[in-house]
Amino acid sequence: MSQISFEFPRGTGAWLYGNSVGDIKIPTTLNKEVILKGGKSYTLVYTMYKKADYVFNDGTGNLSVGSILANKGKTPVALVVNKDKKLAIAIKDLNGTAPWVTDNAYHAKTLYPQTVEGLALIVGKYEGYLESSNKNYTMNNKGRGIARDYEYKFTAFNNVSNLLMVDYVVRYIPGGGEWDAALKYLGITNPSNGF
Repeated sequence: MSQISFEFPRGTGAWLYGNSVGDIKIPTTLNKEVILKGGKSYTLVYTMYKKADYVFNDGTGNLSVGSILANKGKTPVALVVNKDKKLAIAIKDLNGTAPWVTDNAYHAKTLYPQTVEGLALIVGKYEGYLESSNKNYTMNNKGRGIARDYEYKFTAFNNVSNLLMVDYVVRYIPGGGEWDAALKYLGITNPSNGF
């Protein structure tokens, strides 16, 4: 046996990405070297993507945007969360964690309070790229402007900017506006819920 399918009958109450999976059939054609035998136990692993636009990279720096179906055989590198603002979230997570900054004398020029009111001040600002790479947004321990993405003391920013060499995609830590757009795309309309 090399072909199997899974069917979720109507009314199952199961949801995936906010959509009911009732009345969905997933046909599967196995690799011809794989033969399933009766009386045996098998584990099948599926990678499921949200029906949406993704950024694809062919490995040479050529990027394209489109659906998984229209780009069969290509690897998606990011989920598009706002096409108009050209915002996407990387699919691959960074390995491990990194501190925001390792020296508190290095800081943003504008500090927002960590309150609902402070959050409201940054939600409309799409300044993640500028906050990462523009010297007018960050001060070093001598009061001079620096770019976070090239300063090793801003470990998280520096780690993200170093990924540019991997696949030619410009990456940065998002600002309030970028986070807000991503959360809204994922169904969270009020970013202050639970803040």
